[in-house]
Amino acid sequence: MKKIVILFIVSLMVFSCAGKNVGEITANELFQRGLSQFSKENYNDAAKLFERTIMKANTPELAAKAQLFLADSYFMMEDYAQAIPSYEQYLNIYGGSKEEPRVIYRLGTSYYRMIPGIDRDQTNTKKALNEFETLKKKYPEFAKEKNADKLITKLRNKLARKEMYVADFYFRIGEEEAAAARLKNIVENYKNTKVFPRAALRLSEYFIKKGKHETQAVTYLNSVLRQEDGKEYMPEVSEMLDKLQKSMSSE
Repeated sequence: MKKIVILFIVSLMVFSCAGKNVGEITANELFQRGLSQFSKENYNDAAKLFERTIMKANTPELAAKAQLFLADSYFMMEDYAQAIPSYEQYLNIYGGSKEEPRVIYRLGTSYYRMIPGIDRDQTNTKKALNEFETLKKKYPEFAKEKNADKLITKLRNKLARKEMYVADFYFRIGEEEAAAARLKNIVENYKNTKVFPRAALRLSEYFIKKGKHETQAVTYLNSVLRQEDGKEYMPEVSEMLDKLQKSMSSE
């Protein structure tokens, strides 16, 4: 009988220990190990620990911290392809937190650092611009601190240059209407960019050549003269305005 009781007690202890998973690392311990690796700049190891923390976290606060440090680990490794979805995940779940301004900025920066050459797709440029504009709208003081306006200007110039690049290509292959559509996009949506004067001038030339939209051409040409970057085109613009005024007065 004693043997049976002893066996029962031993079995109960083994079962109890198995239920507690003795020696298993807790989510908080994983997080602290992740922080230690992060502070040592071992970002790859830190990322793995923060991923495990997220899986085991039993509070939203711990999960949020781990998600943020996971994204930051990828960012510090310059692995922006991984940082982007990690920051987006944080914003989707924990948007509105005190960390949101910094997360939006780093998300925009991640897209910014993945921008390709002008001859490639500019989706990342558009996404970076969207994030910095969102930052400026929601957190103007933080945006000012991070010089978001300068970044926005640079990104808008890049997108305008892309449109000009495509317009030039269409002109070269004789697709003038497609080229004009690209130029129109620049003059209507990318004012105050370095490309704007040239785009407005070329679009006006196209209108004059086709004998249409002369009034609109005059408006575009005058807008070139009002821009600082448009001064170099002043002789051409003045000549074109004279021709247009003579043409319109003779009708």
